[in-house]
Amino acid sequence: FLFKALFSFFLFNILFHLNALSQLPVCKDSFPTSLLSNNSFEQYSGCFTDYGGVLEGGYIDEPPLYGGITINNWHAFYTGRQVSYFNYACRTNKPGSIFDSTNFSSDCYFPKVPRPLPDGLGFIAIEENDIKQFVPEDEIAKDYLTACLSQPLYAGQTYLLSFYFGFGTKPATGCSQTYQSQSPYGVAVFGRQDCPDYPLKEPDLKSGCLTNKSGWVQLGRIILKGEGEWVQAVIEFTPQTNIACIGIGPDCANNSLNADFYYTTPIHYADKFILAPKADFSFKAITAVSGNACTGNLVLQAPGYANAAYQWYKDGVLITNATARLYTVPGTALAAGAYTANISLPYNTCLNTLPYQVYFSDLNKFSLGNDTLACTPKEVYLNAAWPTAVKYLWQDGSENYAFTANKTGTYWVQLTDINGCSKKDSVNVTIQGCDDCKIFIPSAFTPNNDGRNDVFRAIPQCTNIGLQWFVMRVYNRWGQLVFTSRDMRAGWDGTYNHQPLDAGVYIYVVDYSYKQDKALSQKGTIMLMR
Repeated sequence: FLFKALFSFFLFNILFHLNALSQLPVCKDSFPTSLLSNNSFEQYSGCFTDYGGVLEGGYIDEPPLYGGITINNWHAFYTGRQVSYFNYACRTNKPGSIFDSTNFSSDCYFPKVPRPLPDGLGFIAIEENDIKQFVPEDEIAKDYLTACLSQPLYAGQTYLLSFYFGFGTKPATGCSQTYQSQSPYGVAVFGRQDCPDYPLKEPDLKSGCLTNKSGWVQLGRIILKGEGEWVQAVIEFTPQTNIACIGIGPDCANNSLNADFYYTTPIHYADKFILAPKADFSFKAITAVSGNACTGNLVLQAPGYANAAYQWYKDGVLITNATARLYTVPGTALAAGAYTANISLPYNTCLNTLPYQVYFSDLNKFSLGNDTLACTPKEVYLNAAWPTAVKYLWQDGSENYAFTANKTGTYWVQLTDINGCSKKDSVNVTIQGCDDCKIFIPSAFTPNNDGRNDVFRAIPQCTNIGLQWFVMRVYNRWGQLVFTSRDMRAGWDGTYNHQPLDAGVYIYVVDYSYKQDKALSQKGTIMLMR
């Protein structure tokens, strides 16, 4: 017994130390000064704890009677598009609280926030509403937080936006899936050259992403994954014009393409927005020295320090033998994830870089399908919907994810995905009068088992149309039915009741229909030769 106990203790210690070594070490955190004031949402006007304890904070810029509060420097984009604010000091200590870690079956509203919180007590929610299968992107209600900058972002200068993004816990047993954190999920930062007085009073509450509004451009985006945890995110971007105002919220992807037939409301949390020039982040930023999401072949480089030791991690887990300043990412889909380098410095100090998110475009799997043929007056529906695509361009300049072809020609579409990668594919469409597509029937056959012309078969002239139905009948000169089949591949071998018939002339009748379902018929004679 003592031996087993000692062995178990020894094995436990080995596993414990291996597991400890595999996780990203905790280093002293440091960031540059953010261009966004109140970047952790700690300055707020107070708590609104009505609505049965669901809110535990307030709605930014809404009327006080309806839960409205003020968050210094931050505004909702529209009055009526509620941006939810939460603060641990506003918690209700009730079962419905998002801070309650207990699983209550009746608690089916906001997903529980992961704890501990990244920074301070306050944070915001990032939400979408009315996501349902095939709902256009510009009809989805998306909530955006805006901030006017005291100092503009300058055109041509590269910036980083670092923040923490929270994935709430899964809904309790018995709850609907309406309110939940979705993973993966895309977040974007937007900008404009001026800064209106937010929140705007316009009644347009379902308008998709900010780029559907005049003056806004998407500066950058990121796809994040997680479950019941806070993950650190970094968006790198270089504005093409000076930017005076930014907006943060859901990206421009049309999430309804993957939704079900019931409305859903994805809810996530965000905190500690650090916006600064990339040069100010140089001590923490990983750079890609080659490759990209479209081509792969990524080589990452950690910041350089004298006499430093490096260890790379993927999604917080140690990568074996990755101990150089450079790291080559494997060219497989499984290699996608967040890469961080731990840098051990002299005097027992260490530094963790910001995560570098690696994506791989999946557009190489996209195809418009095979060449096709339709019968006049029908049309061919070409569906190019792709989960990661954010832009579609057809040969006529249209930008919908689907196209209806109503004449013969070559049709092409170019997709651009969330990574900025593009893929173009084409398909040939033939639309013709199928009544002209007769069936070819030979005038004679020789069933002598020599492997040539042994079977009497009907052959469609338009093989790419496809028959809706088919039946062939063969009669002798006295009108007796000697063969019938509904399978075009099963021809007549010149027998009846498994007995060879005499050579001579036989009568055939073939009834069939192509896709337009119009009944067609061909009759004639066939010479059986022996």
